[in-house]
Amino acid sequence: MTRRAHRLFATAATVSLVGGVACGNESGSSDAAHAGSTHVAPTDPNVPLTPTSPSTAPPSGQAPSSVAPSASGALAPTEPSADPSSAEPSSPGSTVPAIPGPGTTAPEPTPEPTGSIAGPDSTSQQPQPDNPEPAPVEWTCDATSAPAIGALGLEVVVSSTQLEGVSYAAQPPNSDDWYLVEQRGRILVWTDGALRPEPFFDVSSEVSVDPTYDERGLHAIEFAPDYETSGLFYVVMTASAGERQNRDLVQEYKRSDSDAYVADTTATKTLLDLEGINPNSLFANIHNAYLARFGPDGMLYVGMGDGGGSCNDNAGFENLPQDLDSPIGKILRFDPSGPAPYAAADNPFVESGDPRVFHYGVRNPFRFSWDTTGEMYIGDVGQDTHEEISVAPAGAAGLNFGWAAWEGNEMVCSNRPLTDLDGVVAPIFTTDHGQGNGMFGAGCAASPFCDWSAVVGGAVYRGAAIPELYGAYVFGDWVADNMAALYQCDGDVSDVKSIDYVPDPNVPDNAYFVKVGQDVPDLNGITAIVTGHDGELYIVNDGNSLLRIVPAD
Repeated sequence: MTRRAHRLFATAATVSLVGGVACGNESGSSDAAHAGSTHVAPTDPNVPLTPTSPSTAPPSGQAPSSVAPSASGALAPTEPSADPSSAEPSSPGSTVPAIPGPGTTAPEPTPEPTGSIAGPDSTSQQPQPDNPEPAPVEWTCDATSAPAIGALGLEVVVSSTQLEGVSYAAQPPNSDDWYLVEQRGRILVWTDGALRPEPFFDVSSEVSVDPTYDERGLHAIEFAPDYETSGLFYVVMTASAGERQNRDLVQEYKRSDSDAYVADTTATKTLLDLEGINPNSLFANIHNAYLARFGPDGMLYVGMGDGGGSCNDNAGFENLPQDLDSPIGKILRFDPSGPAPYAAADNPFVESGDPRVFHYGVRNPFRFSWDTTGEMYIGDVGQDTHEEISVAPAGAAGLNFGWAAWEGNEMVCSNRPLTDLDGVVAPIFTTDHGQGNGMFGAGCAASPFCDWSAVVGGAVYRGAAIPELYGAYVFGDWVADNMAALYQCDGDVSDVKSIDYVPDPNVPDNAYFVKVGQDVPDLNGITAIVTGHDGELYIVNDGNSLLRIVPAD
């Protein structure tokens, strides 16, 4: 059954991080299938594709909640209680020819081509792929049914007892190394099958993470597109000790000129520095900035949470996601080569609000990514009853995703007014997990996602190893082993295929994982799903491992 994304009702979502992951609870008409949409992956990544999108005309003028550590030290989102707020071809009509190339990766497919993605000093707005494909592939997107996947394999890429609370992983341009971000303030490098003994980056003196619940700490690293020559990279963190305690920070740093595996910890530039609130309150400093990514246009995007509270009611943060003069509850867009405040010059609210704001009305956009079509997928962690995935079409700017009035397809926070512009963009996927989440239990047996707690946005698979997964958006949940996949075709959305950690005899149609190779850990506490330079998908798991999705055979 195909659904075109549209908003009937709305609800607001809340997410908190504990140990560096985003969580989801705080008290707070079906159109015809769009089955003829054909995706041709360009050989030249600068060739834009122009998808149509649901209610996304740019308006004129224009993490998760909580996380509890696992035994291995991984941070898993938990939510404080609050007010109610076989390899068959893809789906019918889709043709997937054999795709040559390697068979596995993580946060970004195939080598990041030098010069194909504009650098930080570029103002090009042409959509370019987040992860270029190994070869041109003609594939027809068909949302009339869920992805036809059965068994998928999981194999170990990184696993080490020396790692603790890893919440994100990334690869530098044209490198096979993995940089592993620990919430406690370190970034370590996995290279040539081993962990380097000394950290690449260490600000642990500014991070003191409460082992029972804390959303602060070091969150992510992003490399400049020209990192090979410039050595520049960007770090996202919420300091929890020292002079910058409880401040959301996005800063530019540079690797050492003498040792490529060592970074200078003196920032060369501060792009974002936001003050938190009431440091003595456990749930005050949540829903922070958790991720920075260079988009297809060469600009740096940052997901900024809403500051927390039931229906976004933390003092000083009330309804700021709908306030265009505030960066809170927004997708921000920076040009690091420009003058302070480093806002991209063509952002939609340069003349009428905070110039850094690109999209607004989000609760906790813990993870986001781009497809090769230029569409931006945002995993927005929810409050008590919903989790959601939203899509911003290629070229769209100034979109309102509805929080704190709307969450999923319901208006859950009636006391939160909306900014009256061009309406609210509905999510392409929303779960309903009852009056609570999987961590607290709520009794919503009718929902296949009843036990979901905090959605972890993933990526559209454009790799070579698993043809039956091609074109599907794969995402997960922070708690335990929940994952899923769907097709999104120019606004039409397929049914969702659940991916179980092990086969479920009660739901034989679900996809499932099998362990490939030795010493594969259980899925537990998923904090990121990224694409590697090989185009394959990688899972940051349980605070101390990086797993790759591979064929089950």
